[in-house]
Amino acid sequence: MNMNKKPPSSAPRALQLRCADGRLLNACWYEPAAANGPVRAIAVLSPAMAVASPFYRAFAEWLSRRGYAVLSYDYRGIGANLQGSLRNERAGLHDWAKLDMAAALRAADKRRVLEQAQQGQAIGVLAIGHSFGGNAVGLAPGYERVDALLGVAAQAADWRFWAGLPRAKALMFFHALLPGLSHAFGHAPRWLLGARAEGLPKNAALDWARWGRRKGYMFSDPALAGELGFHRFTGPVHLWNVTDDHLFGPGPAVDHLGKQFSSALVARHTLDHKALGLRAIGHFGMFRRDLGERIWPLLLGPIEQASPLLRALGSELIASASQPFNCGLAQRQHHIAVGLDQADDGFARPAAPSRAGIKRLLRGVQFGQVGKSAHQDIAAVIMQRGPKAQHVDTPGVHQGQALLFEQLMKARAAAVAQPVAPDFDHAHAGAS
Repeated sequence: MNMNKKPPSSAPRALQLRCADGRLLNACWYEPAAANGPVRAIAVLSPAMAVASPFYRAFAEWLSRRGYAVLSYDYRGIGANLQGSLRNERAGLHDWAKLDMAAALRAADKRRVLEQAQQGQAIGVLAIGHSFGGNAVGLAPGYERVDALLGVAAQAADWRFWAGLPRAKALMFFHALLPGLSHAFGHAPRWLLGARAEGLPKNAALDWARWGRRKGYMFSDPALAGELGFHRFTGPVHLWNVTDDHLFGPGPAVDHLGKQFSSALVARHTLDHKALGLRAIGHFGMFRRDLGERIWPLLLGPIEQASPLLRALGSELIASASQPFNCGLAQRQHHIAVGLDQADDGFARPAAPSRAGIKRLLRGVQFGQVGKSAHQDIAAVIMQRGPKAQHVDTPGVHQGQALLFEQLMKARAAAVAQPVAPDFDHAHAGAS
């Protein structure tokens, strides 16, 4: 038997979404295969600016193999929802969020009701947004009904949040290139927007340019003052930036988006391409099929652990011992070291609440292979760093995390008295 064989995925099932203005949008469900059991959660996948939904197919299939029913769709004027000439499409970004994204979220909520009635148990809904798909969700009516939000390179695209040469490029893009070429061509040409993008309807391009010129992006637009609903969400919101995404999603822009969710449980994460042994990820690489199996568990694990209705999926992701991330010694130890760095305050101050530190530490640990080598991985890193205070307040640590925490503390205690296991050969530090 081939233990590395992927579980089956079902072919996408087409449907149409009816928007509040009556327009129909083509969309599809990626369903768990019958062999994988019933639907365990629902995900809505909202694309980046001018990116068609097939770009996310590999990610949607991976989610479906994990038990999600995944709703994937295009905004009006993009991909399967371009009707006629792009020059004749009048849609703006407000329409994409207020009408199209809202229709997708309503469909997900209806699917949740159906699954709950059939299964007799609660089903969670996760909204996943790439770039625009994450930064505009607070404009979509009813988005508060989802259980958790995951933003991947979603940002407040105010050019002031860029630095150096990328800042100059962003200023030029929003002030001159994007509006000028949109007026000249009647739409924003695809070659202006990146290799993964399609042409952008003129009104959408002009909205983007106008928001990009404003200090604070859309969040300071007086025309949206009564429509911004980011502050109403009270669930977990996890936002990721990518270290080499210099052109579209720098860290400060992602931070500013996080501030809009003032009532939510916001967590910020960074995807480091060098730590993963990759030459580049950029704004789009995290959804590539060839990189996805190494990146997607990192994106999903923390948000699933943060949401009660998704936690069982997250615990399985963390506790799996069958090479879930297929990374080598150097990468595993790097992630554990990062986790220890981020949690040092919690360990060094016994009187201080350390729940957040534990979660950050475990996030680093879970990136590595959790199996018989986990104790040795952790012990090796601790030996390199030296022992620290061992008091940790554990209330609130979820069951899936508790297993890793127990492993960590055993390894920490063992590391103080024992040498690193001999199978750690630092000559292989570059292995992956």
